[in-house]
Amino acid sequence: DRWKAAATAVLSDMHTRKPPNASDLAEYAPDPERVVVCGAKSVGKSTYVRYLVNKIMTSCTDRNGKRKRVAILDCDVGQPELGPPGLITLTILERPLLSPPHTHMICKGQAQDSACPHGKETNFEAAPGHASTRFFGHVSAKADPSSYVAAIASLLSQYETLVKKQYQDERNQHDAFPLVVNTSGWVKGMGFEILSSIVDAVKPGHIIQIVGAARSK
Repeated sequence: DRWKAAATAVLSDMHTRKPPNASDLAEYAPDPERVVVCGAKSVGKSTYVRYLVNKIMTSCTDRNGKRKRVAILDCDVGQPELGPPGLITLTILERPLLSPPHTHMICKGQAQDSACPHGKETNFEAAPGHASTRFFGHVSAKADPSSYVAAIASLLSQYETLVKKQYQDERNQHDAFPLVVNTSGWVKGMGFEILSSIVDAVKPGHIIQIVGAARSK
């Protein structure tokens, strides 16, 4: 099973990775705790993202033996996994993704301002809120490629800031969360150039391409 083999390779690198010093974190590339999932439209990228996230959470634990948190940078503004269309989001997941996107969509803004009304939470809620978001306002990167890439770079910087705080304290190094990047299905022409820019910015240790059965995908 190719999906399982790819996930196993990612987990193997995460388990054997030696945490870098906080001062060297920005130069630590490629980072085996960063994964980019790409492919054409309707080939199963979102399904694989959920599979990989759940695999990481169930196979890795923090220093307290709790399920490891996972960050998702959702760059698919047309069919996002965790937010409404037109929004690029960075979310730190605390629970596995066990449902279709529309049932675990997060629309609360940042986590620190996301108290649930009446103290209730939905059964499928994977995180209390987004760590950070950027409003793009379109359902395709074609509308404004430059702003799209800039928004992703900004969210990536937010992720690096969060992770750096973890590595500055040796007690919290094992609590640092890996990053899974969900990309759009536009992979030809300008779409390929945008995808290349994302890969250059993320510096992933693994790039997983989902290939469809049709030759065009």
